[in-house]
Amino acid sequence: METPIIYRPDWQYDLWSDIENCYPILSSVKATVTAVNRNYAFLETEDGISCFLSKTDVTSPWKITDLTEHLIERDEIECMVKKYNKEKGRLEVSLDLN
Repeated sequence: METPIIYRPDWQYDLWSDIENCYPILSSVKATVTAVNRNYAFLETEDGISCFLSKTDVTSPWKITDLTEHLIERDEIECMVKKYNKEKGRLEVSLDLN
């Protein structure tokens, strides 16, 4: 007797349709640095959401002139959701180095 083939749709949850509940503004999010240069860095959350961090959004007791001096690729950091960029499909985040 053959086992019947069960159809399984390739369904994935769309976080962007519910992003405000998944990642509320000012909430803390853990992300991994995927690329960093002097003025900005790209990160990724555990859910695979891309994040953008500008050096102007880094709070620190000293002046940040080069992000590569403070972040390294594959570092896991705790940052804060600043706003959503649904057009580019990413979160814009800030970081507190105090």
